[in-house]
Amino acid sequence: MLMAKRLAISLLIWVSVISLLGCQVENISEATITSLPPTQIISKNTPQSTTIATSAPTQMSDGFMIAAAGMDYGSMFMVQALSGEFSKLEIPGEVGLNIYGWSEDGCTLFVGTESNQIVQIDIEGSLKERLVNMGELAVDGKIIDVKVSPNEEWVAFLLGKGQQGYATYEFQNIATASIRDQQTSPHQLTNNGATREMAWKPDGSLLAYNDNDLNGVQQIFISNFDGTEKLQLTHFDRTGFIITAVQWSPDGEKLAFVVVEEENLSYLATVDIPLVSGIINIATIVDVDKFWWASNDIVVAYAFPSGENTNSANDRIIAWFDASSGEELGRINSASTAEGIFELPGPLTPSSKFGFFSERAFYAYDTLTMQVVLLFNKFTDYRYWIASPKLFDKANCGTGT
Repeated sequence: MLMAKRLAISLLIWVSVISLLGCQVENISEATITSLPPTQIISKNTPQSTTIATSAPTQMSDGFMIAAAGMDYGSMFMVQALSGEFSKLEIPGEVGLNIYGWSEDGCTLFVGTESNQIVQIDIEGSLKERLVNMGELAVDGKIIDVKVSPNEEWVAFLLGKGQQGYATYEFQNIATASIRDQQTSPHQLTNNGATREMAWKPDGSLLAYNDNDLNGVQQIFISNFDGTEKLQLTHFDRTGFIITAVQWSPDGEKLAFVVVEEENLSYLATVDIPLVSGIINIATIVDVDKFWWASNDIVVAYAFPSGENTNSANDRIIAWFDASSGEELGRINSASTAEGIFELPGPLTPSSKFGFFSERAFYAYDTLTMQVVLLFNKFTDYRYWIASPKLFDKANCGTGT
């Protein structure tokens, strides 16, 4: 299968979708770069790792709520990152919980259960609502991923059929279903069996996903929840690669996605795409394990530097880039941390901060102040974690102070 081939040569690229707003994002200027504080200036030609200083937890005023999945299958935790206070998520009669994501207001969590339910849990871990019974949906395939729309109206399913590989099925497609009107039949959005990733626009109005075009070439598409008004954003003219991840920028004006080459390192850096300002290829990193948007203009990637050994996880870096020019703005490597290791890095809301685990603790790093802050000590081993899109505030969620 293509997914298993040459993952070490994946390239992070993104698309600025000017058709969505009718405007073009301006490139960052030389004057803007040189006006940054000296600690933020990174050479265009020779990016260097940032030396970071550790601060006491009390110096970080932001509170991030984190939903974390433990290595013990089905164990889920809600963690207040600043204090380290946590509670285990337990739903009576349900086991094998799987975190799908947060609501837009950061007050509830979407969770899948082993009994094929999608439920909502509040920030205190109490069951709020049972949203969808996936076992009653007439979908064609095994449900392998779920994305609830930010407006909580629709749910998108990644469906697998055929032979199951290490990370994918032989055939994968997308279907959507209404949360509020479950009597309506699901909508089948793709049928080519080539879909790997899907992402809702932040306002819930559109779904972005990869699929094959009529010539069998991987492309990025967007459409309404029911597949209508489908628009092809990219027009690649060759095979031999797959698209494995798609993400919208916080304002919904751009898309970022990962391309994995099948045979070699070559990649077309810019492509003339109708309705799109162009594709920016980031050539300073390869083997992108994860990426996220720090803001509408900055994307962050956990990857290897180009030309480096891609066999050792300790050689991975976290680097951030200007989303209009591809300019690298900064990076840190594992040698910059107290314990010399990154584990499970990810965003702490759309902000300048991101989090990661070491062998013993969870840290937050701020790309603006270039400080790393220890937030809490590890109390279990983790499979993944997802931060709330809003700063933690019980009062705003109607659960007290």
